Amino acid sequence: MVVATGAILVLRARESLKPAHLAPWRTVETLKEDQEWAKDQIEQMQIT
Repeated sequence: MVVATGAILVLRARESLKPAHLAPWRTVETLKEDQEWAKDQIEQMQIT
């Protein structure tokens, strides 16, 4: 009984220690869009 309780506590602790998504997903998406825009701007400057 003690071993089973200990195993359950360990499994719950492991779940709570998994990395959380700390960055807001909208911010990440906006940064990706900004990066793509900047690349396009650089390419256009090199063409002209």
